[in-house]
Amino acid sequence: MIPIAAELTGAIEGGWEFVWAAYGITWATFILYTVSLVVRTPKEGT
Repeated sequence: MIPIAAELTGAIEGGWEFVWAAYGITWATFILYTVSLVVRTPKEGT
C-alpha cells in the first residue's frame, strides 16, 4: 500500500550514475571491439 504522503510524479529521481555507467560500458565495448579488429587484421606482405 502506498503512503498518502508519497509524491507520485511519474519521474525518476536521480539515476545519472546508471546513465554514466551505461555510457562507460558502451564505449569500453566499442574500444575493445576496435582493438580486436586491428589485432585480427592480416598484415600486408606476410
